[in-house]
This record gives sequence, structure tokens and C-alpha cells, in this order.
Amino acid sequence: MTAVPLVIIGAGINGLCLAKHIGQNHPSLSPIILEQEEYAGEHTTGRNSGVLHAGIYYNTNGLKHRLCLRGNMLWENIAIELGHPINRCGKYIIANKTEEVELDKVYQQAKLNNVPNIQYAKEEQLIKLKRYANVSKAIFSGTTGIIDVSSIMRSLVLSLPEYESHLIKRCTVFDIKLKNGKFHLETNQEVIICDYLINAGGLFAVNNRKKLKLNNLENYFVKGNYLKTTQPFFKDSLIYPVPLPQLKGLGIHSIIDSSGTIRFGPDTEDVQVINYNISNNVLNKMIPKIKKQFFTIDEEKVTLDFCGIRPKIKKDNQLYSDFWIKGNSEVGVENYIELCGIESPGLTAAPAIAEYIYNKYLAKKLSSNY
Repeated sequence: MTAVPLVIIGAGINGLCLAKHIGQNHPSLSPIILEQEEYAGEHTTGRNSGVLHAGIYYNTNGLKHRLCLRGNMLWENIAIELGHPINRCGKYIIANKTEEVELDKVYQQAKLNNVPNIQYAKEEQLIKLKRYANVSKAIFSGTTGIIDVSSIMRSLVLSLPEYESHLIKRCTVFDIKLKNGKFHLETNQEVIICDYLINAGGLFAVNNRKKLKLNNLENYFVKGNYLKTTQPFFKDSLIYPVPLPQLKGLGIHSIIDSSGTIRFGPDTEDVQVINYNISNNVLNKMIPKIKKQFFTIDEEKVTLDFCGIRPKIKKDNQLYSDFWIKGNSEVGVENYIELCGIESPGLTAAPAIAEYIYNKYLAKKLSSNY
């Protein structure tokens, strides 16, 4: 049995950013992170495209909007500090003639959201794009970028001792009980008692909260598959379609990773269980959509790559479209904070989510006690 001040469940990008932020402000607190897998970021974070989003699409003043804008800015210094600078390649959102009205709506939403460095593509930019894509009009987002997620995660884990934070891997939380104002976490290793508990469990966050008898959220998993190509393709920037109404993602788009590999994806597939196998049927479903948008693509040079699962949630049987970040009186459990439904732009927003949680729920309490 071990007693500690604060425990974070989940060593994805949000759990690690929380440990970093709390440790920097209260090193005497020594936050503990519990991770059930062998490696940090094994699920949602490690199966991410690495895109830092600009904040274009989200409902104005929602958490996704505000924390995406703030997170995009915070990553600039964090990435340099960790030794993995951002590739500010930018992205194009492209439209054909029939989609131009919808593209204009996207542009207006971006302006309403005060997204910096957003503009319509110039003629010379369109000429380059037309060599690869069916496009008559486009928007360019200059603050969209790419980070090397695996390198960032390794550096964050290695930096934890600097902030007196500790990661315990292969540690599964079986049950959580509240006794005399303290959380008793029954794990496969030992019982851990803490004063403050942060549930940053990603795909497992909803199940974690149910251990505390919080039952008004349900998982709604959406799988996204990625393909890659070996043929030459546009590498100046990312290329996105105009998102369709009620789409579960942003549409199949081109992605450039830190090594220069070109990928296309993700698609959207409702799933009930966490499974990262990819069927060959994915090729048959995705390639026609890719070729419709990117006419130069040779399907013989497109292969399966990887997949990830978005941790979407439903509240009272309705899809919850924003980040679910709640704590204390909001959920009826004092000194408990939870992050659920942290899908895209969760990677971009991660340092801002840590800042938000610290300022809203922890700063005042920790200042008086630690």
C-alpha cells in the first residue's frame, strides 16, 4: 500500500502534459502517472497523425476551439524545449466547383474563431495544387503543423524526473473507492491511496469513471484507418477536403509525417471494441475516395499503414461534440478531475488542457496545501 498526494491515470499526451505542468508548478507534489501498457501513448496518442491543428472547425468558444488555439501556440516553446521543433508546413482545405459555398462557410468559421494566418489560396498556389488534386478554390492555414509524436512522447517521459514526476507502467486500475476523502486505487501491483485523482485514461476514461459510480457517459468508438503511398506526391503542405456535414472526422486527407512519408486518411468506422487490425477491405473502400480527390494516385502504390480509435463519447445517449473536462462539484466527487472524449484536436490542445485543469481545479488548492 502506497500513499501519494496526486495520481494521474493514463500516460498519453494529456497525462504527460499534466504531470509536466503540475510538476513544474509544485515539484514537492511528485505526481504519479499510472499506465496500464508497456509504453506511454500506446493507444490514442501513439496512433495519431501528428498534426497540430489551427482551430478552424470547432464551435466558437467551446473547449475544443479555445484549447486548440492556445495549445497550438504553447507547443512552439515545448517542442523546442524537448528538441523536436514543429514543421509549420501549413495545410490547404480544397474545394471543387460544387463545394465552394461550403468552403466559404469554413473560412467564415475560421475568421469567427480568430484563427491566425488563414487566407484564400493565391493563383500560383492553386496552380501547384491542381497538379495533384481536383481543386478550383482553396483556403491555406499557415499555423497548421506536424510534430514527431513518438519522439515527443519519449522526451516527455525522460523529462518526468525533472519535475519530480514518476511513471508506473504495466499498472492496471481494477477499482477505485473513496474512503474518508481519499481515493483508494486497487491495481494489479498494489493499493495506491491519493488525495487528488485525475482520470486521463483516453479510451478507458469512461470505464474508469464508472468505478466511481459516474454512469452518465458512454463510449462511442470511431476507428480511423490510414493508407500510405510510395509514389511522389505534394509535400509542401497537407491537403484536406471540405468536411461533409455530420462527418465524424475531417474527411480523408493527405498527411506528411516527420520522415516525409505520405499517408491518406483517416476514414471513419464505428467499432464496439478496441482492435487495431486492418482488413484489406479498407483498401477497396478508401482508394476510390482518395483517387476522386487526388487524381494522380496510382492504387498499385497504395498500401495499408496503421489505424487509431477516437475516444468519442455519448451523454444521455446523445453524441457529445466537445471535450468533456469536469471536476469537483461538476461531477459530485471532490478532488477528482476527468478528461473524456479527448479526440482531435486533443494532441494540439494537450498543453492547454493541462494549463486549464491546473488553473481551474488545482492551483488554489495546491497552493494552500503544498
